[in-house]
Amino acid sequence: MLNSYIQHILLFEHIAGFVVPPPPLTLPAETERPTEEYSSASNISEDDARAAMIQFVSEHCCYGSKPAKEMEISSILPSSALHYQLETFSESRETSRDFVHYKGRKPLMGPMHGMAPPPWNIMCSPTNLFQDEVKELEVPYTAFAARCHNCDGRGFNRCYRCHGRGRVRCGSCHASGHTWRTDAEGQRHQETCHSCHGSGRKWCYTCGGDGRITCASCKGYRMLKHYVKLTVRLQRLRAVPVSEVAYKWEDTNTRFWIYGNEHKVHAPDYPQQCCWGCSIL
Repeated sequence: MLNSYIQHILLFEHIAGFVVPPPPLTLPAETERPTEEYSSASNISEDDARAAMIQFVSEHCCYGSKPAKEMEISSILPSSALHYQLETFSESRETSRDFVHYKGRKPLMGPMHGMAPPPWNIMCSPTNLFQDEVKELEVPYTAFAARCHNCDGRGFNRCYRCHGRGRVRCGSCHASGHTWRTDAEGQRHQETCHSCHGSGRKWCYTCGGDGRITCASCKGYRMLKHYVKLTVRLQRLRAVPVSEVAYKWEDTNTRFWIYGNEHKVHAPDYPQQCCWGCSIL
């Protein structure tokens, strides 16, 4: 029966570990199209464009300032770019396999109770609007129990510090069982180690002397619940103003872009980029 459960889980093989595309979106009719509003932040004047370029050049020590001051601006084309932020009001879903310890007390919602629904058919609402949030849900009808693979169903593993012996070398006497003490006259005397009482070994504090530690995967319950996990991320998109500036300097016709409310510049074809005024020793 376990094999049939695994085959049912493998139905999610094509989506496990990947972002699941949402169902096809039904676009509204043209008459129902929402109003698009653009802020005035993208309306860049020639003076603003020139000032942004001069500031950009000043931040690059090897750039010459002459093209920025003398360029003839022929056109400014405003537009917008999309800035992606992991916030709210947009949603993505992805599935992956996961497991937790299983105590055996609560019945599992496994494949025998029904077929697993598609990821976008699972109800999930944000706790609060306009806030970052990631939710992890168990996909219904994908759970099954199996013996813990980490401890082979024992519930414990051999202690990694004492290797199952329950005792470790005494660090105070280096496992010799005795230490040396120097008296007031400078004479050295051998004493029984106060830490290990002369045995040269101490109880392992990692396992408490038992030689075994509880399995980290099954928490000692010997069984694991395997299931498909659905991760839902709530996100937001915002518009960033972008202006494309076409200009001419001497025999060069090119363009640059001004973006954001801070008027940052992207000018990959700036005419003078080669160490103007710089000396290399």
